[in-house]
Amino acid sequence: MQESFAKLKSLLKRIEDTIVPAQEEELWFDDDFFIAIREIIVNGDITEENVSRIVAEAFFRLKFSCNIPTSKYYRKGERVPWFIRNALIETKTILSKIEHHILPLQEKQLWKDELFFQEMREIISNGSITNNIVSKAVANALFRIRLHQPSVSVVKDLIQAFPDALAFRNAEKYLPIQYLVTYPEGIENADGTHYILPLALEGMKHNIGGENMRGGLLNVFWKQLNLLQILSASTNDDKLRLNVIKNLRSHGLLKKEDIVRYSLLYYSCLGKSSFLRFQYFLAWDPQALAKTRLRTLPLLHSFILPPLRSIRMVSSPLEADKCFKRCLQHSLEYFNALLFQKDHDGGKTAFELAIEKFGETPTMILLREVFTEEAGHSLLHEVILHQRNRFNLFLSWFPRMYRLRDENGNMVLEVLFISGIDILKKNPALWVNPNEAEKALVANHSSAVIPSAAVARRSKRLRTLNRGRSLRNGIYFCKDNGNQSEFESDLASHGEARTFDHVRKVINERDEFPLLHQIIEHEPNYFNLFLSWFPWAYHTRDDQGRSVMQILLSTTSGRDLLKKNPALWTTLKWTQLEEKDPLTSLIPFVAIASGNDGILNLSYQFLRQHPPVL
Repeated sequence: MQESFAKLKSLLKRIEDTIVPAQEEELWFDDDFFIAIREIIVNGDITEENVSRIVAEAFFRLKFSCNIPTSKYYRKGERVPWFIRNALIETKTILSKIEHHILPLQEKQLWKDELFFQEMREIISNGSITNNIVSKAVANALFRIRLHQPSVSVVKDLIQAFPDALAFRNAEKYLPIQYLVTYPEGIENADGTHYILPLALEGMKHNIGGENMRGGLLNVFWKQLNLLQILSASTNDDKLRLNVIKNLRSHGLLKKEDIVRYSLLYYSCLGKSSFLRFQYFLAWDPQALAKTRLRTLPLLHSFILPPLRSIRMVSSPLEADKCFKRCLQHSLEYFNALLFQKDHDGGKTAFELAIEKFGETPTMILLREVFTEEAGHSLLHEVILHQRNRFNLFLSWFPRMYRLRDENGNMVLEVLFISGIDILKKNPALWVNPNEAEKALVANHSSAVIPSAAVARRSKRLRTLNRGRSLRNGIYFCKDNGNQSEFESDLASHGEARTFDHVRKVINERDEFPLLHQIIEHEPNYFNLFLSWFPWAYHTRDDQGRSVMQILLSTTSGRDLLKKNPALWTTLKWTQLEEKDPLTSLIPFVAIASGNDGILNLSYQFLRQHPPVL
């Protein structure tokens, strides 16, 4: 390449020393000659053969070259052929750049791209010294940069000499800076991300990619993603890419608002090896958790639904449930209620969508791994405020959280009385067995949840209740041949309020009648209804001295109620968990596990609630 370069340099010197003075000093008036010389310079056809041919043609026109050029060769008082020197100056400038910025790369082996130097040899041999042609060769070298790994300083020097190279696109329409984060066959394992910063900084100076595109960082290309999104999502070396992101930020090429605008939290959460980037974006802008939208959906919703078409570019992506879990787990420090954020279409929370996508049990298992009871998350408080229709479900999976207080020191029961009266009415077990801290609260607010008596009417009392015998001896709840009890008949005919109003007139708290014991045996489906009308009955005992809880633990119908209503066992006090059944002498964690229909899970929960019982 040095020999070809020397020949070309010599040829340009001869043109400058002989032809240019002939034009400038008007020693030769053959404008066609000068225009032809200028054209081969501008078009990059400067060869010995072309110059000799043009000179020969000028000699053939020699006898006609004594005339003054016509006015068409004048512009503002200067003749067009003067452009020869200007064109020559530009060519010599490019040649100087080649001499100082490309030739040393080969001589000192600073860039081991033989294809690049071969292309440059052809350019020099053909005299194709134009900015466009040389910049194209430099661009081709930039597309192969990952194979040869020249130093960043060498690359920086070359693109400063030929910045137009950054604007060329390859066959796939990618800019050199964009190609650094793609994974073509053969160089998929070669990293080029450390070149992103110098290419972006130089590209910014020359508006590569367009106005305000940050040197090509914001131009969409692969799967309609920009470079920032791909850099966030790629699953290669996490630390390396995080350093690139930090460097872009320090130079103002990555801004805080980009995290939401380009959904960088979403993309950085997709890959198996992009966790550090996700944490970095999250710490930089925690608000992005709530503000990010993809397809108008909030962040968590987007992990649950089928992935965006563009997301399929991520190699080794995490499964949807793992992405969901990662995002949720690391959002807790900033947002307790992200799980219950609603979308804008159907008004579904991320939790509801997860249930639909993953199923109830897998979702709750996942949540139990995220909301660890040891960490003291006030999850139940958030459920009351945002997902109250699933309170029982959460209570059954997170029973120990019932006794936790939120950041304001509020108990779950306090939040229920403020924002969850409907839950308390459906689940009277939540308030009928208060501990010492809850007693005053229940005493002050129980009137809000205990049903009111029926409005007095001029009608006959319910015949079966006039004497109260059928109720006290249990006949009132026994089924007839039509599988309906007298109670159900009265309920259907007279309504809830009138029926229970008359029941209250037959039995009251002073009687200490074991009403709920009978309900568990005969009408378990109405247990919660009776408990809400007769909360005092929870504390009564039957003639064998057994409590309501002991009946629940030892009977099939009672155990079914415990499965359906976690409030019945979540609110147990330690004294109840230690009390032996007077009939079987079993304590609760043993009683619930005994028999063919024993519930081992509940036995385990009882032990967790009060380990000293062992």
